[in-house]
Amino acid sequence: MKNVAWMGALVAIVAGASQGATVKPGQVELPMDPGTLPDDCRQFLALLPSSTSQLMPWYQRLSIGACRQRVEVSPVTTPQQLGPMVQALENAAGPSLAIYSDAATRGPQQIPIVAEYWMGMTYLNIAVRARRAVDAGASVGGATYGGWADGAMGLHRALEPLIARDLQNALVAFREVDRRANANPQAACADQVVTRDVAEARAFLAMFPR
Repeated sequence: MKNVAWMGALVAIVAGASQGATVKPGQVELPMDPGTLPDDCRQFLALLPSSTSQLMPWYQRLSIGACRQRVEVSPVTTPQQLGPMVQALENAAGPSLAIYSDAATRGPQQIPIVAEYWMGMTYLNIAVRARRAVDAGASVGGATYGGWADGAMGLHRALEPLIARDLQNALVAFREVDRRANANPQAACADQVVTRDVAEARAFLAMFPR
């Protein structure tokens, strides 16, 4: 996901914008064991002890959620590989989605908007990565599937029902971003991160079929 690098930058943005907060450091417990995180994701844990910001621990959670989404999928060449491939992507996204769902439910101020955006991006990323995993040169079943030319097309047709739920969940999340932004315009423009997220969520909504 091209936006993961941006998620790393948002911690510094919020740190500079929230100096007046008075919540005790560590009030929001980060849900990830440092021993299970990739090395470059641990940077978001290191900032927590020195923070007095109400928003910082929540942004750190979201940053960890974005950073930890890593799974390698092999090219898919047979219909039997489609289900396990999609399941692997969904399983890998599970912990991050749990972080986003919690932040969307309990987070203060603009945090639910950002969390819903990243929930939508995660579901969308599952679908995009699944489509990209289909081998464009696949030859499935010879004449049964129309020969070589129809191999990848047949796989893509078989894939779409498997990722329909992820695409629907992405749409629901982006709609929630729009709803929350309309309900709380001040939160929707609290900083450049949330402003960008709202704009991108609305752009994605415009691209989804009505």
